[in-house]
Amino acid sequence: MSGVCYTISVPSHVHAGNYEFTCDESVHRCFGTVGVALSNPRLVVKICKSNDIRVHSVNGDRWCRELENIARGYAQRVYEITGVRVTVELRKCYPWGAGLGARTALALAVADAALRLGSEGVTLEDVALELGRGWVSALGFYTYTRGGLVVDAGFEPDLIGAAIPPLVARYEPPIEIVVVLPLRPLGVVRRLKEQEEDVDKLAKPDAPPELSAKLARLLLTGFMGNLAAGRLDRAFRALSEMNREAGRYWAGKGQGGTYCCRETEEAIRFLERMGAVGVFQSSWGPAAWGVFTDAALARRAARKAIMLSERIGEVSVWHAHVDTQGAIVKPG
Repeated sequence: MSGVCYTISVPSHVHAGNYEFTCDESVHRCFGTVGVALSNPRLVVKICKSNDIRVHSVNGDRWCRELENIARGYAQRVYEITGVRVTVELRKCYPWGAGLGARTALALAVADAALRLGSEGVTLEDVALELGRGWVSALGFYTYTRGGLVVDAGFEPDLIGAAIPPLVARYEPPIEIVVVLPLRPLGVVRRLKEQEEDVDKLAKPDAPPELSAKLARLLLTGFMGNLAAGRLDRAFRALSEMNREAGRYWAGKGQGGTYCCRETEEAIRFLERMGAVGVFQSSWGPAAWGVFTDAALARRAARKAIMLSERIGEVSVWHAHVDTQGAIVKPG
């Protein structure tokens, strides 16, 4: 690669769920997302200013190859917005459409590099919105820019796509996280995620106020209150219940059940048996993740999780902690 370059390492992220599905005029907001940046896996890209747009992957990484066309599309769109052409080298990747935020991480990395390489008068938030990122959930934006465990305020239905949902709270809890990704249902979930791109549907949830009230109570009192008091076990059990309740809502919106698929449910039950204090499906799945307050239990769970492949097919497993930096951007 020639020209001025940046190497960017971006944390993945996982969703814990949403807390507002009624979205009526009493609150004027929708969804509200809770999630956390992970130290592992990470997306690593090298992006250089160039005379033309080129994308390639290195090291024969299977997931990087899958992202090449997506990266090419983002690079083209970023050029149209900023006037900066870039070459993108995908160095380290993880699956897209799995509930780990790969596409948002990639979009923001390309946009961030282009802005640093010469565009003026445009912000990262501006470009993110133009790329269709951060309309409904700001989780990917805040885990890129700040890291941590974040709670966003949800979007205003009348202003969807005009602004990224505001940040309500950010935490750095001392927890261990084990992510189990069943690969067999990945294609099915990717098709299911197409619903997520249908903004008109997302902007008009129809849940009864009682459900949103229950979700908000689990978040505010159960999670945020106990987290403030240092009661990590209680906090993440409440957040886990919020995830299950949200899953029951999505069961009637195309997901088919509380969890996307049998493989993800088995991964969640495994994490519970291994001592996780909170268990979650991330977004539409198929990624499952568990929170541990005991590092030894987390290491044991990560080692044993690979044996799930005997029952649910190939799995990828990561042991992580909360990433508190966000994207790391270095020249060269």
